[in-house]
Amino acid sequence: MTTNDALVPEFDDNYDENLHIELRVIREVEHGLYISLSGYIDTDNSELLQKRLTKIVKAGYVRLIVQCAQLQSVSSTGVSAFAQLLKSIKTRKGQLVFVNVQQKVRQVFQLLGFSTTFQFEDSFDRAIHVINAGTDRQEPALFPVIIICPRCVQKVRIHKPGDFRCSWCKAALTLEPTGRVRLC
Repeated sequence: MTTNDALVPEFDDNYDENLHIELRVIREVEHGLYISLSGYIDTDNSELLQKRLTKIVKAGYVRLIVQCAQLQSVSSTGVSAFAQLLKSIKTRKGQLVFVNVQQKVRQVFQLLGFSTTFQFEDSFDRAIHVINAGTDRQEPALFPVIIICPRCVQKVRIHKPGDFRCSWCKAALTLEPTGRVRLC
């Protein structure tokens, strides 16, 4: 029996050589699980990823930190698997936080319109703090806001902070919770 199978029954029954997943319990978080991803997620292995993520939720883990430092790429079907995971754990009052996401992986989330749907943090400690504090995307009252794109100088209406693209010039921008806009 693998370490993963000890935490989530039958987790490693199916395996893809292009995506390695390591699981660890997060002792500081009730129903918490640390999921470390390495390799890549594409259309060939995203269905298997979805099945493995479903097993995690069925095992009772709903407060999840996903370490992505070694994740080289993700396809749109991979992002869809994470969207299904988020939907599943939200119904159980769970949370999902991604940590150390490489820029090229984060851009896929951004291009697909999910950069503000998911929580991204730069450190494991910050992710634990976010989960324990229950600060799952509480937006300040100043949104929606109309900003001026720094590249094309057009007005753009934004509903919440995060990464987005200008609807006029397609420039990659970040809107911080304070309302400050910067080019990515």
